[in-house]
Formats: sequence, C-alpha cells, structure tokens
Amino acid sequence: MKKMYFALMAVAGLTLVSCGGAETPETVEVTYGLDAKATTLAWTGKYVSDGHTHNGTVNVTEGTVVYNGEEFVSGNFTVDLNTMVDLDMPAPMSDTLISHLKGGYFFNTAEYANVPVVINSISDKEITATLTVAGKEIKTVMPLKISKDDKKMTASGKFDIDFASVGMGGMNPTPGKPENERVETVISFDLNLVLNKQ
Repeated sequence: MKKMYFALMAVAGLTLVSCGGAETPETVEVTYGLDAKATTLAWTGKYVSDGHTHNGTVNVTEGTVVYNGEEFVSGNFTVDLNTMVDLDMPAPMSDTLISHLKGGYFFNTAEYANVPVVINSISDKEITATLTVAGKEIKTVMPLKISKDDKKMTASGKFDIDFASVGMGGMNPTPGKPENERVETVISFDLNLVLNKQ
C-alpha cells in the first residue's frame, strides 16, 4: 500500500513539473479598427476680441488601437483637415471661413492636409496623445469616457487643445491692430470615436 502511495505522489510531482505548475492564461493581441462612418469630431473656435464662435466638423479618416489582453499596445489615427466644414453660417460665408482656415495663415492644408495622431496611453477616463499639426508636435490629454468589449471600442467626450505652439498667424496678434483681435489658440472638440474589432 505504501509503495502505491509513493508511486502516485511521484506521478503527481512529475505532472506538476512537466506542466510548469499552475497554468497562466495566454494573452491575445486584438486590433480595433476605425468605423469612420460612425465616428464624429466636432470643433468650436472663438475670437479673443468678443468671444463669438464658429463651429463645424472634421473627419477622422483612419485609425487603429491595439491591445495585448488588457494592456494597451499602440494607437494611431489620421484627421483630414480638408474635410473641415463650418455649420454655423450659410454659404458662401461658411466657404470663405473654411478657405481661410485651410490657408497658410492657419492650418496650411496645401502642405499639411493630414494631422497624424499617436496615442501614447489609454485608461478608462482619458487618452494621452501626440498630434502633428503643420509639422509641429502637440502633446495633449483628452478626458474621455472609454469602453471596450470583444466586438467594439468607443471613446467619447469633450476636450480642448491649445495650438499656440504651432505659431499660426491667425492666432497671433496682428501688428497695428488691438492685441485681442485674433482667434483664440484653444479650440474645443467633441469626439465620438467608434472602432470595431478586426
């Protein structure tokens, strides 16, 4: 009886050694791809002088977010500035404003049509990112409500980005005019980001 007991213990020990002890769950890399039709990005800009605003939309055209299990790996998006539209004025005034914003005095879309967005980190409450606007990097924090499951990932909320470091002419004081007759460097955004598991 003792021999059988020791034999069983030996087999059990060998089994544990060969299996490496307790099993650890495998992590799986998951990629979420942008649903461009469901995603919206609205903007609101204002003038320093009297605080009046303009608002519109711009399209997020490409993007992915990658996780390894629950750990964030990487994220990249593209915002196409040539898709900017103004929603608070009728044509042709809205067209004139957008042409002005696309020009060299502001975003210079002839040379820098796209804004690459690199995601640095994601939590359930915010995204930290680096945007490249007109060839210059802007680091920003976006407070957002973020959720994901095995089919979809969403991020939604409002945030501000300060474009002062880009040095756009339309956001700087104009010589010979009052300092406050310019566009505010901070632009407000309202994002509804939708991605589907690939």
